[in-house]
Amino acid sequence: MHVLNMGLIDNTPTGRLILIMLSFAEFEREMIKERTAAGKAIARQKPGYKECRPKQITPKIIKQIKKGVSWEELGISGTTWYRYKEYSLKETNCPGPLRSEPHLNTHFAYIR
Repeated sequence: MHVLNMGLIDNTPTGRLILIMLSFAEFEREMIKERTAAGKAIARQKPGYKECRPKQITPKIIKQIKKGVSWEELGISGTTWYRYKEYSLKETNCPGPLRSEPHLNTHFAYIR
């Protein structure tokens, strides 16, 4: 097996150690996946569960953005402020990036 700049990993003590470390890293990643799946399964049973992050932007904040309140005063990021400012100018109620603008969201550039 070749590993980046280390060359061939053979039957040396260093090579065996690296293979053990790689195996342990794979084991740990699988354990994280199992714990995450178990946590999601428990969360899905609770009423009101949504599979996405909660929205930080409320209609009240959108109104303040339309009035010109700065992003620092609102406690949101500048990117979010500009995105919602753009939506307020276009009079849409989109909660995320415009899907027709590929530079904002390349995965959904042709959906709308």
